[in-house]
Formats: sequence, structure tokens, C-alpha cells
Amino acid sequence: MHPKTLFFLKYYMRLGFLSAVILLPSLSRGQFGLSLSELPPFSPINNVAITLPDSSLSYNFMTTGHLFGSHENRNSIYPAASFLSNIDMINSHTPTVFITIGDIIRSATDSLAIQAWQITGRKLNVPVYNAPGNHDLDDGVVAYGKAFGRDQSSFFIRNDFFLLLNTEYLLEGKTAKIKSFIDLETKKATKRAKPVRHLFVFSHRMLAPLCSNDLASLDAYSNDPISDKVNKEDACEIFEKLLEIPRTGEYWHFSGDVGTHWSVPALYGFDVQHHCHLLATGVGDAPEDRIAKVSVSPEGKVTAEVLSLSPTGMTQPATDFTATFWEKNKKQKQLDRVTSKNGILAQFRKVSFWGGVGTGVLLSLLGLFLFRGFFKNVRLTLNWKKEK
Repeated sequence: MHPKTLFFLKYYMRLGFLSAVILLPSLSRGQFGLSLSELPPFSPINNVAITLPDSSLSYNFMTTGHLFGSHENRNSIYPAASFLSNIDMINSHTPTVFITIGDIIRSATDSLAIQAWQITGRKLNVPVYNAPGNHDLDDGVVAYGKAFGRDQSSFFIRNDFFLLLNTEYLLEGKTAKIKSFIDLETKKATKRAKPVRHLFVFSHRMLAPLCSNDLASLDAYSNDPISDKVNKEDACEIFEKLLEIPRTGEYWHFSGDVGTHWSVPALYGFDVQHHCHLLATGVGDAPEDRIAKVSVSPEGKVTAEVLSLSPTGMTQPATDFTATFWEKNKKQKQLDRVTSKNGILAQFRKVSFWGGVGTGVLLSLLGLFLFRGFFKNVRLTLNWKKEK
């Protein structure tokens, strides 16, 4: 090697070493707003790394739950058709991350279903994370970890804190696992040089309705309501821990236990007392399937929309999908069934049937009355003849 080349090589190696000595301690202390533990992680599902957005630009993330779709498709190993047919649409929105909120597979014991989802995940151009649901965990946490990574995780995008929880522990009486995870992540967050701005929490089960008067009615809209299945004190302790995480911005809690034909595809509620937004979206292989898109502006404004997975591609503000909206929608559907052509025919057939039954009963009673009168007259006539 030429002496000058060797000289410059040694020079730049020493310079690089000196820079590392100076910068790494500062980085690890978070003096640049990013600690070593906050470096963009790779998705355990599709091995794509989170690309941190430029601070001068807005960013968005997309989320939904129950991606295995309809319970009736029991033999299918694939995710819902409505989701598969919209992968290009999801990629076109260029989300920074795509977060699924549980029940991405029908059964964790089905190796083919796991492989099918891993193939599907690789078709998404963004990192994919999952907050597990009961279907994902029916073969245990260890098996889940081998297929999809940790059951509870966290990361930062800018100064926004993302927490993914395993709320199945709540139903198993193992809430200490959730609480200890939140405590650990809270300690990490408070050590940052820059404070947490927004807190985005993802859990398959809805926690807030168990602890908030404003949101109490929303539990009934879940695929599997849990108000009578868990210890509410434990659930509310978790909720309080989340509320206590220091932040300067908003708290949004996302759930994925909706989407079946007996529940709803999207649900929004706001807890005035705790200033908490709740947004649940889910998929059920139906025209009503929805996915949430949340955009964060450079100034920190959070905007949540709900996108239809049907060919119409309709987009609506998430705030439209309240419990009041669904009650009105339910009444309107009942009215539509009555006033539609088929509904009118059905009502006519119903009225005709019961009208026929009623007429038959009346005629039978009338016949019985006349028959009874006839025999009474015959008996009187016979008695008269005898007396005569």
C-alpha cells in the first residue's frame, strides 16, 4: 500500500473513532432527541425498517384489526379478501408504519395461515407491527413471538410515542405483565431529552370503555365485549398508567376487536374527562370493512380518517362513527327493510299469514257457536215433543 494512502486511512480511522467517542454518549443520553434504543426498528413481520419522516413534513400511519376476516370462512388460511384487494391502495398512501390490532390470523396453530400472512406482510412497502388478539395467541406467547415478534413493543416516530399492548393478559389475570411493560417504557420515555408529544396506544381489546362514563356504552359494540369478563379495577389501573405518561400532546387509543357482521366496522368515542380519543376499526370480509388513516402535521395536529375497503373507496372523518351514528344507522336499516320492495312484500306476506290465521280462528269460533246453537235447538225440539 502506498505510504500516503496508508497515512490517510489511519487519519480517517482515528477521526471516526474520535467522533464515535464524542457523539455516542450524547446520543445514548438522548441529547439529539434520539437514543440508541430509539433508532428506527425493523418490523418483525416483513423486516422493513421505519423511515423517520423529515420534521418539515407531515406523516401518516394506517391501522385496523381482525384481518383474518369473516368467521364463516373457516377453511381459509388467507387474510380477508377486502384487505388483500387493497394492498396497493394502502401502499399508495405511503404510511410510515402499518399497525394491525390483533386477530391477523384465524388460528396461531395453523402454520399455513402464519406463512400466508408473512407473505402478505411482505407485499406492504412499509413496516408492519401487530398488537396481538386472542386468535393470534391461541398457541401461546412463545409461538407467537417466533412468528410475529414480541407481544408488546414500542417505538418513537419523531417525538410521538407508539405503544403496542397485549391485552389478552387482562383476560388471563396476568395484568402485571402489561403494567410492568408500561412502567418500563414510561421510564425510557421520561429519560429522553425531548418530551413525548402524542401518545398512540394500540390494543386488541378496548380498555377505556371499562373506565370512562363517556365511553362506557362502546364495549357493547365489540366483537367480544369484555366488561363482564375482566377485573375492571385491573383494567382501569392500566388505563390510569397510560394517562400518567408525561406528554405535551394528545392521547389516542386504537382497538381492533370490531368488524364482524354482529358488531361494527368502525367506532369512535371521546372521553372528555381524560381527554382520550378511542378509535376502533376492523375487517369482516364485508362491503362495510374499514381501515383508519391517522395523519400528523409538522405542527403536531392529528387528523383521523376512516377509509372504506369497498370499491367506492369512500373516506370519512373518524369522528362520524360514534355510537349515536350506529344507533341511527340501525334504525335506518330497519326502516329500509320495511320500506323496500322486498321489505313491503315480506310485510305483506307476514300480514297475510297472520291475517289468515286470525280469520281462521274467528271462523272456527263462529262455526263452534253456530254448531252449539244448532244442537241446543235440536235438544229443545226433542224435549218439546216428549212433553207433548
